[in-house]
Amino acid sequence: MLVRDGEDYLELAVAERGATVHDAGDTRFAVRVRVSGMCTVLTAESLCWVDLVALATFAGQLRVLEERRQGSAALESMSPGELRLEVRSTDRAGHMAAVGQVGRWLGVGSGEPYWSAVAFRVPFCPTELPALVREFAALASATDAEPG
Repeated sequence: MLVRDGEDYLELAVAERGATVHDAGDTRFAVRVRVSGMCTVLTAESLCWVDLVALATFAGQLRVLEERRQGSAALESMSPGELRLEVRSTDRAGHMAAVGQVGRWLGVGSGEPYWSAVAFRVPFCPTELPALVREFAALASATDAEPG
């Protein structure tokens, strides 16, 4: 998944799929985000796991969002806050944005852990929605993650 607005973007790429009977279909995403404003550029890169049930729910919500062009679809990582993503309509005309957060506990081995996060809002063209629906529907089907 890649949504872009000028130089700003959100990218989720599949890094790993669960393949055992206990985690079949769970997906580890490599997440990259860049957001900017006046005199500011924030970026983040992280890895996070999303379970198959959350992926299937998100895919269904995306399908409804595509049909109605109103509402939202939400996805959260298994570890809360590592990825929060909401794809939502931003107006009555059906314009879309990916809104959320990428975060992680850092400094864990140093004795002084701290939470670090980048919030994002990346508007995108609603014509990109069908591709997102197809991509997440394919992940939710988990045909490549069946235990063998």
